[in-house]
Amino acid sequence: MSDFASEFSKYEFTPRQERLLEIQEDMRRTINDFALLFAQTWHGFTLLSSHLESERLSLLAQLAEMLPSGEAEGHYKHVSQLLVPYKAPEDLAIAPAHGTLQSFRSDTAPNSHHIQTLGSSLLVALYHYWHHTWRPGIESAVGQEVLSDFWGDVCKLRNCILHNKARADANYEKRAKILKWFRDGDAIVITSARFTTFISQARDYCESFVVEFL
Repeated sequence: MSDFASEFSKYEFTPRQERLLEIQEDMRRTINDFALLFAQTWHGFTLLSSHLESERLSLLAQLAEMLPSGEAEGHYKHVSQLLVPYKAPEDLAIAPAHGTLQSFRSDTAPNSHHIQTLGSSLLVALYHYWHHTWRPGIESAVGQEVLSDFWGDVCKLRNCILHNKARADANYEKRAKILKWFRDGDAIVITSARFTTFISQARDYCESFVVEFL
């Protein structure tokens, strides 16, 4: 063990400090899990998109062999709009869903509707960790109300997503201090870039609040 680590291990934390550090560790781990989920989903969509494009080209080649010259693309366009079932054959426990070949391809594009829905859902879910777990824990440890410009902005975004049909309202536009992304009436679209900023700001808070209250 290094000299620094040896000295640090001798330090005794107060109950308040221990509680704050426990909350910080839970916050750090949860934020990282959410970031990983988003990144891995985005990467998985990229691989699936490549696979679907290969399938499209293969089907076009087969159609070109069976149809008169120039008709393959039009026939594929028609077929790709038919509703088909989708489920992962490796896991029969996954609930089946339906879509079209066209929608499967568009849904796996960068910043597709599904990626944006995932970003919005994770933002809402992480806010609930803050509101129901981390903030009450911090307030209990320090004995005072805890305010945060960042989490205040996340709360406003969450309210707009859930209660205003995912559109920004005047309260958000007027009062947002950090995540100033939208104007009143704008559709709230959580792109990959915005989700990255959200995670970065959440991590900044995670690393700073303990110093503030120790």
